[in-house]
Amino acid sequence: MIEKVPYRIVMAIAVVLIAVFAMALGVGFTERDLKPHGGVLEYTYYALSLFVIGGVDLGTPQGGPIWARAGLWIAYFAAPVLTVSAILDAIFRVFSTEKFRLRHARNHIVIVGDEKLAEMLLRRLREFDTRALVVLVVDSSVSQYRLAQLRKQYGVLALVSDVIDDYVFERISIRRASRVLILGEESLSGFGLAHTMLQRNPALAGNITVHCMKLRFMRAMGTTSQGGAINTFNTYQLAARRMVEQEIEPLLDKQHDSAVIVLAGFGPFGQSILERLQDTAAGRIEAIAVLSDDVERRLLVTREQVAISTEIELHSFQGDISHPQVWSDLNDELPIDSPRNIFVMSTDRSEDNLRTALWLRRQTNAAIIARTRDALPFVREVGVHDDIAVVNTLELAGYAIPRDWLLAKAGAGGAMPPREELSSLN
Repeated sequence: MIEKVPYRIVMAIAVVLIAVFAMALGVGFTERDLKPHGGVLEYTYYALSLFVIGGVDLGTPQGGPIWARAGLWIAYFAAPVLTVSAILDAIFRVFSTEKFRLRHARNHIVIVGDEKLAEMLLRRLREFDTRALVVLVVDSSVSQYRLAQLRKQYGVLALVSDVIDDYVFERISIRRASRVLILGEESLSGFGLAHTMLQRNPALAGNITVHCMKLRFMRAMGTTSQGGAINTFNTYQLAARRMVEQEIEPLLDKQHDSAVIVLAGFGPFGQSILERLQDTAAGRIEAIAVLSDDVERRLLVTREQVAISTEIELHSFQGDISHPQVWSDLNDELPIDSPRNIFVMSTDRSEDNLRTALWLRRQTNAAIIARTRDALPFVREVGVHDDIAVVNTLELAGYAIPRDWLLAKAGAGGAMPPREELSSLN
């Protein structure tokens, strides 16, 4: 298949043909004599000389048919314009390449790691600042097509590297960066990378944020000497905070009696919901029921990190949410069809959450919230049709992350957000 010819080449060929044709019809020059029957090579030579900035002192067109002379005049002006435009285009291309912009980046934001989480943060960042220079570092598992999408949609400079070493630090100009977000799945590696970056750019203290996959590890790191220099966040914890504020608290405000919250799934997301509820809505909740196939161990882990309030009755039910027996056990103690119930399907299995939510809708008119991994329009439409609130953890987390953790500073360095804003995150 023949590739599309650049328009500038087509125009240049047209200019040469017009000039050669005009000379062949008898149009000459005031400062240069053409042979009476000059050959094509001579005409082509003079036509090409029109593209040279400054020309070859041919003089002005004379003689020949007036329309041919007019054509040569057009070539006189078109040729140098094409030359200048090509030179300017080449200059712009050199100065706009990622390599050049990376080398001269200043006061920029560096995002390292998970591509989906990075896109969520980029979407949030662009709501605040559409012009901030962002350098995105991802591993080779991300396709070139996906990188092209991120470049076009969010205006980032993308760098592919499986190893973050001194060479990469130089390429992303870490010494001149004003903010860093590390989004890898390995929490300890993320803290190690943050520590190395702080050594190379101490002004990043308070402006470097690490995504921590495990809540227990994140809380433990908050007590270390590096805790004040590195911000930490967990997507489940941020998502839980946002969901409680946006979905559960409005439901509690509408109820006249104290509510019963059913957490179907008690992984990091469910544990974070419990923590947030007892901090902000304990007086409006009578009981919380927890359903999980490993419920006792998970409750022990939660109690190890968080003091569970005695103001709220806590019920636990052993079993997977897909097993009918666990719902039968729940119904014996806390009737499923009670209008006081608020059901939260919080496992990491989107299909089970949605299926169980649809089953519950046939049993009760109580409020139901279902968590999904992806924000699919189809799932949202199902939720609207069956009066089920569908939430996505990445979207929730994106709108809960502190704004100051995303924006570049006027100069590298800066203070952390107020401690009260961080108290629920670390």
